[in-house]
Amino acid sequence: MSSLLRYQCAKVQKNTSPPNDEPDFTPETLEEQIVCYADKFYSKSRPDRVLTVAEAAQSLEKFGHEGVLKFLEWSRMFE
Repeated sequence: MSSLLRYQCAKVQKNTSPPNDEPDFTPETLEEQIVCYADKFYSKSRPDRVLTVAEAAQSLEKFGHEGVLKFLEWSRMFE
């Protein structure tokens, strides 16, 4: 990427979001939710292993209980 392009991208980003505002990556559409839910069953370090719902929920605990609750809600919707 050229330095001019990097500068313009940074300028656009600076002008569109406050400096301390974190981007929101919450899945919004049904399709996004399905992909996010399915992604929780696979690990980058062990791609050959598929987690159970309980194992996936347990692995999400380190990120906070709110994420576990959302995952379990998806489990009820999609299973």
